[in-house]
Formats: sequence, C-alpha cells, structure tokens
Amino acid sequence: AEDLGIRGQVEFKGAQNQEFVIERLNQSHIFLTSGVTAKDGDQNGPDNTVKEAMAIGLPVVASRSGAIEEAVEDGRTGFVAEERDVEGIAVKLRELILNPQKWPSMTKSARKFVEENYNLEKLNDELVARYQKLLN
Repeated sequence: AEDLGIRGQVEFKGAQNQEFVIERLNQSHIFLTSGVTAKDGDQNGPDNTVKEAMAIGLPVVASRSGAIEEAVEDGRTGFVAEERDVEGIAVKLRELILNPQKWPSMTKSARKFVEENYNLEKLNDELVARYQKLLN
C-alpha cells in the first residue's frame, strides 16, 4: 500500500473476531477475496468469511485459489477470476457494479448453497452417522 501510494485508502486489520467480521460484512455491498497458492503449494480452503458473506447476501468475487470453487461457482453463486489476475478480478467487479439486476438471483443461489452445505445440524448429523458406521 505504501509503495502504491494508497496507504491513506487502505487499512490492514489483521485477524479479527467473528462479530467484527459480520459487522463489516453488514456494512458492505460486495465481498472480494483474493487468495494465492504459496510457493510451497499451500492453499486455502473456502474460508468461513466467504461463506458468511454468501449467507448474508453479498455478491462474492474471488480468485480461483485453493478450494474456493467448492463454495463460489462462477456466474451462479458469485464470480471467480484466475489467481493473480488483477484485470480479471476488475472485470468481475465491473460486471457486478454495472449489472445490479444480477445480484438477487446470485445472492439467493449463494445463500441456498450455504444453507444446504454448511448447515450445522446437517453437518453434525453426517458426522454422527460416520462415527456410527465406524463403530459398527
């Protein structure tokens, strides 16, 4: 940020608690996340912040890194650009900004995806079923 001369427009908050994250999500219009594969090959999964943004109803733009596509399906539950593709991310953001009529169906699909795949009761039931299978 310093090298780019945008230090006054950018804040790096570091790790934050869930209440802080949800408060910021509720103040937002679009959620952008841009992960990259580390030099050692390490990658992120679809982190909880992405799922929280989708559940709240924010359109999501993400880079194709790690397991992000487990949660964000390009054009249906959000937009995905290639890893390290700044122009591609800008194109996806521009698409959202210029076409707000796409937001309702996209955010509805995203919310439905989260409800169907990350429902705590459903996940707990699946875990119990797996344990029972192992015990039998």
